Amino acid sequence: MKKVISFLGMLMLSFSANAVDGTETGLQVKRIYSPDRQRDVEIYYWYPTNARGDAEAFGQSKVFLSTDVIRDAEIAPGQYPVVLLSHGGMRSAFVHTGWIAAALVKQGYFVVVPKPPGFDALQPQSAPHELVRRPSDISLALSSLKQHPALDQYVDHRRVFGAGFFLGGTAMMTLAGAKISPDAYKTSCEQEGVNIDCQWLSTNRVDFTAIRDELITGTTTDPRIKAYVVINPELTQTFDEQSLKAISVPVTVLDLSGSENAALAPAKSLSEIPQLKLSRVSAATPYSAFSRCSEIGLQILTAEGADDMCIEPGAVTRAAHHRKIIAEMIEVFK
Repeated sequence: MKKVISFLGMLMLSFSANAVDGTETGLQVKRIYSPDRQRDVEIYYWYPTNARGDAEAFGQSKVFLSTDVIRDAEIAPGQYPVVLLSHGGMRSAFVHTGWIAAALVKQGYFVVVPKPPGFDALQPQSAPHELVRRPSDISLALSSLKQHPALDQYVDHRRVFGAGFFLGGTAMMTLAGAKISPDAYKTSCEQEGVNIDCQWLSTNRVDFTAIRDELITGTTTDPRIKAYVVINPELTQTFDEQSLKAISVPVTVLDLSGSENAALAPAKSLSEIPQLKLSRVSAATPYSAFSRCSEIGLQILTAEGADDMCIEPGAVTRAAHHRKIIAEMIEVFK
């Protein structure tokens, strides 16, 4: 069933009964070799723990608030559904995964996050490879659990879900079965509002005509993932419509007022997905998916004329928008 829901008149969704009361957030990090990248990828495993001890700050920075975690703590007894998480665009900051992962852990989920190339690590000429490598990293992260029985014993493989933001959302949609059209991607910078990275790619003289089709179409679906929530996925105007019609799992698209940036606005063609739910948060912006800013961070960004990265429009706070995003996920994943 296709639904369009406005959050303006929507009551706050209640969280799942999966919530694990009194637990803290544990975090383990392991390195897994990726054949596609021909190097190791860091996988972050977030989970409930009964441990008490000195917490570490994940995502420590001057601008954004960090998330408290207990590293390498024992996992609280239980079998937890899995959420595979991928947040951000081509050159995003990994710190923004923290608030989402920790919030899902508090609701009784085991969250698995592959770390993409850092802001300075990704070279423009290799950026198109990410269309295949990001989905590959996500599937690799899920498979990695079998290599670590001490983690895997706490996981319910019957309940595996995907949550993706921006290019991470695109990666999740390709795992659901969406295919990017090579021709549409290669011409995505010939018109505005299709590819959010055009200025960066063009400035660095990336030749779209030289991109091999298999770098765009080489993704495969992952039937282990039962449902998806994607937030303002990128490049939706380049999806092949026939592939959208063939998606057989539920997909919820959450739009944080993507109309403010046409390249982040969900394409009309997404309505071809048989089990689509489209939800809009009209009082939000794409920055609402970022971590909350620190006081000094707001001062820094205000001085640079970029305070919109911290300040929400209207009266709704970023913390409230975070709760809405998590509530939407819980409604799908419960």
